[in-house]
Amino acid sequence: MTAPQSADQSVASPTDGGEGHGRRLINATAVMASGTMISRILGLVRAMMIAFILGNGTMQAGVLSLALTVPSSLYLLLAGGTLNNVLVPQIVRAVTHDDDGGKAFVDRIMTGFLIILGALTVIFTIGAPIVMSIYTSATWRTPDMADQWRSLLLMSYITMPQVFFYGVFFLIGQVLNAREKFGPMMWAPIANNVVAILSLGVYLAMWGVQTSSGNTFTDQQVWLLGIGSTLGIVTQTLILIPYLRRVGFRYRPRFDLRGTGLGRTFRVARWMVGFVALTSLAQVVVTNLASGGTTATGDIGGAWNAYQSAYLIWILPHSLLTVSLATAMMPTASKFAQADNMDDVAAETGRALRLALTFLVPSSVAFVALASPITRVPFGNGAGASDYHYVAWALMAFGLGLIPFTVQYLYLRAFYSLDNTKTPFLLQIWISGANALLAVALAFISTDAATLAARLALAYSLSYFVGVFLTHRALRKRLPALNGRRVLGHIGRLLLASAPAAAAAWVITWLASGWSSPWLRLAALVVAGLVAVLLFFFAAKRLSIPEAASLLNILRRRKADDGVSDAVEAIIEETEELQPEADGENPEVQLNTDPDGAGVFIPVAEPLSYPDPDTGAIPGQLLGERYELIEQLAAGRSNNTWRARDTVLGRPVLMILLHSSPAHTQRVLEAARAAAVATDARFLRVLDVVADTDGAEPYLVYEYEPGLTLEKALQAGPLPAAEASWLIREAADALAPLHAEGHFHGRLTPSNVLITPSGHLKILGFGVDAARQETLRRTSITAATDVLALGDLLYAALVVHWPLGRRYGLPAAPVDHGRAVPPRQVLADVPESLNELVERLRSGVGHSNAVTTAEGLVTALNQQLGKESLAAALRTRFQGGAAEYGEPSIAEDQSAPPIPASAANHTLVRTMLDEEDAAPEFVSEALDHGDQFTPVPPPPGRGAGEHWRRVPLLLVVSLVVAAVGIVCAGVLTWQARAVAQPLSAHNITKVQDFDPKADGGSGGENSRKVRLAVDGNPETAWRTEKYAAATIPDRPGVGLMIDLGMAEEVSSVQLTLVGSGTTVQVLLPKDPNHSASTKSVKDWTPIAEASGAATTAEIVLPEQTTTRYLLVYLTELPDSGGGKYQGGIAELSVLGH
Repeated sequence: MTAPQSADQSVASPTDGGEGHGRRLINATAVMASGTMISRILGLVRAMMIAFILGNGTMQAGVLSLALTVPSSLYLLLAGGTLNNVLVPQIVRAVTHDDDGGKAFVDRIMTGFLIILGALTVIFTIGAPIVMSIYTSATWRTPDMADQWRSLLLMSYITMPQVFFYGVFFLIGQVLNAREKFGPMMWAPIANNVVAILSLGVYLAMWGVQTSSGNTFTDQQVWLLGIGSTLGIVTQTLILIPYLRRVGFRYRPRFDLRGTGLGRTFRVARWMVGFVALTSLAQVVVTNLASGGTTATGDIGGAWNAYQSAYLIWILPHSLLTVSLATAMMPTASKFAQADNMDDVAAETGRALRLALTFLVPSSVAFVALASPITRVPFGNGAGASDYHYVAWALMAFGLGLIPFTVQYLYLRAFYSLDNTKTPFLLQIWISGANALLAVALAFISTDAATLAARLALAYSLSYFVGVFLTHRALRKRLPALNGRRVLGHIGRLLLASAPAAAAAWVITWLASGWSSPWLRLAALVVAGLVAVLLFFFAAKRLSIPEAASLLNILRRRKADDGVSDAVEAIIEETEELQPEADGENPEVQLNTDPDGAGVFIPVAEPLSYPDPDTGAIPGQLLGERYELIEQLAAGRSNNTWRARDTVLGRPVLMILLHSSPAHTQRVLEAARAAAVATDARFLRVLDVVADTDGAEPYLVYEYEPGLTLEKALQAGPLPAAEASWLIREAADALAPLHAEGHFHGRLTPSNVLITPSGHLKILGFGVDAARQETLRRTSITAATDVLALGDLLYAALVVHWPLGRRYGLPAAPVDHGRAVPPRQVLADVPESLNELVERLRSGVGHSNAVTTAEGLVTALNQQLGKESLAAALRTRFQGGAAEYGEPSIAEDQSAPPIPASAANHTLVRTMLDEEDAAPEFVSEALDHGDQFTPVPPPPGRGAGEHWRRVPLLLVVSLVVAAVGIVCAGVLTWQARAVAQPLSAHNITKVQDFDPKADGGSGGENSRKVRLAVDGNPETAWRTEKYAAATIPDRPGVGLMIDLGMAEEVSSVQLTLVGSGTTVQVLLPKDPNHSASTKSVKDWTPIAEASGAATTAEIVLPEQTTTRYLLVYLTELPDSGGGKYQGGIAELSVLGH
């Protein structure tokens, strides 16, 4: 753990070695960008499939886009800001500092968050009609849109439970991030995209590409797409659970939510929560406006899908590069700010701006100049071939705002490094307000829905021009050295360098625009991109843009990432100093640095105090042809701690891999060799010391011993007087022989005194922990150093306070005249004899009756304890067992010398040994992080009656949330079938008479008049010939064959007949969806009949009848007078859904 850096410590200016620092910034960015690439590509594939199947601006695309967008928007609006900016800092702090690794705190937080988020999700799901009414325009609720509105509600019921699973995903992901497992949260969204792509593939196989505009989803299609989307989010969440268990976290519901400290954190983070809320509210306005546009083909709501598709392309360079640069910039800028070096903060901000703009300005120019070919490749195929230009125009409008958006984004990170979150919130009021107002104005200046997405994107871009102007003015007041003119000049040179590149690329894509093959157009776009890149770097070199040249050199020399370290690790490893920790009394809240969610939907975790630098060591690696690395337990800037296996002796060992400066490493190696004299079983013994050989890192090998440090043990409360005394006596007894030989520990603390599972003592880091301290001189460490430390340990064990200020998870002891008060004044239960002994220990050399040797301390404690071992009592206490047990008593009336006055030399020694910027204890680093190395004992006394608590609350709430959505969707589906829906007339593409010769007919029955039956005029009619009988002689009947053009669901056939008394049948062919026979009526199947019908009749067909062809067949004709019978059809309509 890195110690806080005081404000008066020197901080390297960023101007020193600026090129090298910029290279480190680019290297870290490349590592981080590679991690999000696959997920982004699959997300783009998903959007491409939607465009291919449904189109870009159709009603169906709008329904799907709205149903998928609203749950994530609701999560960000009501829970995302709270989780990222209130809960995450507390989780990180608890995992880093709490003695149980933050488990109890995270259990409480997860319990409360799951219950609250589950309840909100249930409310949103049940109230989906109200929620969707807010996000959509009133047009959706008109009678003409009844079917589309019902499809949207049905899909919303199925997708609304995603609100809950989004929250669970981010909560678990941040717990993993806090435990330094960054990979799972980055890669889990890939599974979500895969599931969504598979569901779209099933849709494509079953129903094909949408061929006509304005179609409504069937219930089966809604269920498939809705469940596919929700199942993807659920899968994304479930993937994290094994990793949660792998890091040793076992969630158990806890309902003791008071005292978690969230209140203060929420007050600190309220501006960030408000920031997220403002951004989300502006999105509500834009979504509502985008859902209301009507295209020339009559489609409503498609503008929102086009807006989202354009945004997906536009945000790619930002999320892959700018977000990473900002994350890399923040620790250094924050360090400069804490040292009050505002000029350096400005320089660091300017450097990040120039690097980001070097990527983003050419991207902006490309989006404006090449929007059509860029969007045509992913979104201009299948159903999207006719409306991809909606996306292209929106991308052009977004492209105009990429530059101000980038500058604004990094300016806000500068504010965050200054620990200022209020000003960004106030600025966001202007940005979100401008976005909403401009969106309303631009939406109503035209009724052309084809350009609605572009107008709304333009409003977004213009709002950031407003924002960057105001933000620069505000930031300049705090950072006078911030050079806006230099940034503008840099942008101007980049635009000049980008112009010829964009022109050349435009010409290439224009020449290829007439090609019909999408693969050829893609090849042309790739060629255009390569040409543009070459021209840009050539022009940048001519224009003396050093950032572009530096980037090109880095890309030429860069080695492939080995996949072991992640971006945050790379950034920290390259940084000279880690970001200092906040003081515990006034903890610094680590706020989310991407509150607007525009960079990446999955926020990047802030660098933690325990990074994992890439040292090249991997599990399974064999060191010295003997030690096999098993699991990394902890990592620091100077060493990594591993659990390993000695393959020769077949035993577990603890290994420390050193990777610090040569001088520091040499000092540690010498101390470890000297520590080999500590062979007593009460020391964690050094087994091997290996210097740098064959290019491998030096390393130390210790015996492996599980247990519980005194630091963690004291979190349960003070030890009984006898147990505390016995523990310190054992430590003194182990040290006494070594002191006699001139060997000293030098840094005894609660974190390197270990209680083993058997209740015995292990002293960690003998000699080595002191060697790691730069400020400690070997000549300053004496036997008195260890004895004074033992006195402090006894003090802490008795009263759970640290006598030298708040440290080791212990509060500071009360002070009187600059010195900690006697332990009995802190806790009245401390025996008087021990109280006096502690004071004798802590009084130091030079005072009468002072205890100054380890041997003297053993003698003093033996007088009170005797020779009895209390290992069994400690074992019982920390492994769970009897709640109370007997202990040897210490007489209250034992005489002791008077308490001496405080000693100046004691204060001097203790100040030197416990300064706040000291490095962490050498071996105990692993104890704070490796649950397998030092397992915290389970709570005692879990009875059989508590097994019900093992039922995961997460599973219960998940099932409830999902059940509510399924029930609501099921009820809506059932109601649709139970209540008759309005029918509409299907389009009849062809009608012909039916009088086959094989049935005895003439082969034609007034063929030239058949169109009169479907001309919409009841005064005209198709009539049969006149016959001598009602039943036509020598044939079963005559009729009309209807072709609907495609298979449709048919409910009934409405007829206006000539005369009264006609008997009419409706027949279907053997293959009703594809072909119909004209050879004989025997090839048809009767399915409904109206006998002796009047002049109007409606023949109702069986439910779920789907056909392309029908035969309306007259089998009995009405009397037409004069002994003749003649029938006819004046109007014929085929009705269905």
